[in-house]
Amino acid sequence: MSLLLSTSTLASFPALGNYIQVAEFYALMTKPGASEASGVGSPGEVRHGQINMPQPGGVISNRRNREENDTMAKVAIVGCGAMGSVYAALMSRAGHEVCCVDTWQDHIAAIHQQGLRVEGASGDTRVAVKASVTPDGIGICDLIIIATKAFDAEAAADSIEPLIGRDSVVQTIQNGIGASERVANIVGSRQLAVGVVGGFGASIVAPGHAHHNGMEMIRFGAYSELPRRHLEAAGAIWTSAGFKVAYFDDIEQMVWEKLIMNVAFSGTAFCTGLTIGEIIDTPDAWQTAKQCAEEAIAVAERLGITLDVGDPVTHIRT
Repeated sequence: MSLLLSTSTLASFPALGNYIQVAEFYALMTKPGASEASGVGSPGEVRHGQINMPQPGGVISNRRNREENDTMAKVAIVGCGAMGSVYAALMSRAGHEVCCVDTWQDHIAAIHQQGLRVEGASGDTRVAVKASVTPDGIGICDLIIIATKAFDAEAAADSIEPLIGRDSVVQTIQNGIGASERVANIVGSRQLAVGVVGGFGASIVAPGHAHHNGMEMIRFGAYSELPRRHLEAAGAIWTSAGFKVAYFDDIEQMVWEKLIMNVAFSGTAFCTGLTIGEIIDTPDAWQTAKQCAEEAIAVAERLGITLDVGDPVTHIRT
């Protein structure tokens, strides 16, 4: 499978090319604390749910969950920013053994000192998780999630060889196109799954503390040779932690149904400083976003990629 676009294709669709450049610039300029995944702008009002009260020392232990359920998995989250922190906290809360890896030393230090706190749509949770700036000493994992930005995916893939066992599944989750191919070149295709997420609006509040507005979409598909049973076993880990998972046989469709939304909103949001809702409600901004989306939709059509979302522009707007 290849999602790489030729120079001539990009030349025919300038907004799509500009989106890729702006999105890369935006990611490079975004410091820890900015929104990740589908949300842009500030996290908005914090919504508190049921708060899990910490044990002495301020951190919830999930040891009892693991002892009671021998189906719990060992999971490494490589790239534990806003989205990665949400994954880590909810999987740990479900009883899985979670190891966070990130190069942001302040975040890792805060997790060591006070645990990982995640609040928002899932409630308000603080958990004890292993955290490190490298994967050294973690050992073989059942599931390795690469949750970095796309431009860091290769470096993350290079680092995870000690974590991969015979039956491990590697899931790479990035916006845009091309990251999965680069990861496959390093870890191989036999154990690789591709993921797309959306509707989280996640952000870092402070080191060791993330917030998210929603939990709408987790989609996975095998890159090529990953057996279905292994894909579903990995998906079951997510489901056990409260995520809604859907499986796709056509991962080009899966990726592009999210990409057209990224193309519409990411560059527009960066250039205008508006949130997605504000873009939709501002006629000039929406016109820009709509034109960007229409070019991305036209590229998908030219490449023969199915977009099973009804009218794509209506889908993006709603």
